Amino acid sequence: MSIVTIKEVKGMVTCADDGTAEQVFNVKNATNKALKIGMQLSMSEPVKEEWLKIEEPIEHTLDVETMTQVSVKIQVPADCAPGKYSYRLRVFDPDQPGEVYTDGDPVYFEVPAKKAPVAKEEISPKKFKWWIPAAVAAAVVVVGVVVWLVWPAGVKLPDFTQKQWDQAKAVKFFEDNKLKYTIELQADPNPRSELEILGQEPPPGTKAKEGENVTLKIAGVQVPPLEKLSLSTALQRIGSGGLSFDTDKDLKIQTVSQADQHEMVLSQDPKAGQLVAKKSDVKLTVGRLANKRFDLKDLSKLKSMQTIKMRPLFMTRDVQPESQ
Repeated sequence: MSIVTIKEVKGMVTCADDGTAEQVFNVKNATNKALKIGMQLSMSEPVKEEWLKIEEPIEHTLDVETMTQVSVKIQVPADCAPGKYSYRLRVFDPDQPGEVYTDGDPVYFEVPAKKAPVAKEEISPKKFKWWIPAAVAAAVVVVGVVVWLVWPAGVKLPDFTQKQWDQAKAVKFFEDNKLKYTIELQADPNPRSELEILGQEPPPGTKAKEGENVTLKIAGVQVPPLEKLSLSTALQRIGSGGLSFDTDKDLKIQTVSQADQHEMVLSQDPKAGQLVAKKSDVKLTVGRLANKRFDLKDLSKLKSMQTIKMRPLFMTRDVQPESQ
């Protein structure tokens, strides 16, 4: 029985000129209990072990219905032959590595053929014809004037999918240039990535005139089901799912009388399954027994998540609950 699902999100990648590439895997717990997992790579000949490296810790714990992303860095040697190479990611139980495991499908990377250097021909002064560059320069001037006369006016659209752009900066660009805009949500296969904008229409480089409309495809993520989970588990799912939470404004505490509802998520907003923009706030109503403090576990994991803001006072002292 498979203990996890493994899905590579980029497809086949091509190594750059320096022999580097990266592939990303989504690994999700497929059981009904928390798992301690280990990871290793299985190379197909002639791939060498030193070509591939898993970036994340080789062993860690995966909660129920939780997904983590695993990056594999590729570095082939300079003399690597051009071609297509493959390997698999294996996820296993460290206590029973040979009995309890899941093998991913083969994934591929390509090493392209190196471009042959272009030989430069030296031109002797006797063969050089001075009138050729002069004619070329004159032609460039003429073409430039024609282009200036017929080229449509407007502002050149940048590539909003680059990392330096986010929704707020893009909207300011539209307002400064008197452009209209439409925002569309698009599911992001990589919720942990820093990119907020996945696409645009018209494409980069297009000249947009004043009043024209530009459509931005904003990275969206599905809100996970959080109700009836412990607060610690819910916050881990919020952070790993590309969403945000701040105890100062997103937490409502409700007094409960049943012990099993203490520190349990009673309701959430937005609801589970709803597609929202990445880094959107998730509001939680959490049960709390009267005069009993929260005992948050795995705080070290929460502190490493940039989108989870835990007020120090909340973590160390009693919080006054609201009555039902």
